[in-house]
Amino acid sequence: MYIPTEFEIKDREEIIRFVKENSFGMIISYSDSGFQVTHVPLLLEENDGILNLYGHFAIANSHWKIANEKRVLAIFNGPHYYISPKWYRAKEAVPTWDYMTAHLEGYFKTIDNEKNIDILNKILEYYEIDTDLREKMQEPYYSKMSKGVKGFTIKIDKIYAKYKLSQNRTHEDRLFIVENLRKINTQDSNRMAEEIIRCNSDMKSDKSNVSP
Repeated sequence: MYIPTEFEIKDREEIIRFVKENSFGMIISYSDSGFQVTHVPLLLEENDGILNLYGHFAIANSHWKIANEKRVLAIFNGPHYYISPKWYRAKEAVPTWDYMTAHLEGYFKTIDNEKNIDILNKILEYYEIDTDLREKMQEPYYSKMSKGVKGFTIKIDKIYAKYKLSQNRTHEDRLFIVENLRKINTQDSNRMAEEIIRCNSDMKSDKSNVSP
């Protein structure tokens, strides 16, 4: 991934936080048959400094067979939004797009059904607000359905992220961009505005000027 210096995120804890908040990712691998891509929710865990991603594919999805014991790329995308040249104080500007993304690389390995059930429970615990559902997972129906998926782990050895949040623009331009994003007032535009404020240190003291 092309990452200009001003958009590069080197803070490991920030990247981990970002992945956990935007955990529906893409697993990408390559083989003689070409590229394989699967969109899937993923669980990131760190133990003794080692990062692992956990997830599962449908048994019918041959991607788990192709990727097993091979290197894969996991991509996670965050908020993104079109930035109009009219949102700059500068007279000369072009349209662009602000966005946030993190890439994690590592080795893919399938896991047995017993371990897979543990991972399914962890994923359920992370996403599901109905605490009673975990007990239902022990019922025959859920036990049978768990055999219809193939669990896997990805041992991560490389992480990198890019936040393109108008860091290359002037402070005044960023204020105007945030102001215009707030005027659109959609979930996506508001989230983008919040991230521009959070990730540009010179913006934090101006919160009163950019509030909706």
